[in-house]
Amino acid sequence: MTDYCGLLSVLQSLEIQLHLPAMRNNTEIVGELLHDEFEEVGRSGRRYDKRQTVAALATETEQLQIFAEGFQLTMISEGVALLR
Repeated sequence: MTDYCGLLSVLQSLEIQLHLPAMRNNTEIVGELLHDEFEEVGRSGRRYDKRQTVAALATETEQLQIFAEGFQLTMISEGVALLR
């Protein structure tokens, strides 16, 4: 049985790490945090894979302040969770 509160806390902490410029620009850390099959859909509707995301974050020069709260966890299947 999954500890939802514990898993939510861990995933939320990892997500917030990606909001920090020092972490976002570190290809090793981002590469470890993102699954090899990672995909993201940008605001434009364009899809980005892990390689594209790691490369884009490594060259990011603007120091964005990212604020996120109210994370929710959805279990998609055994061992697969979606953080929203």
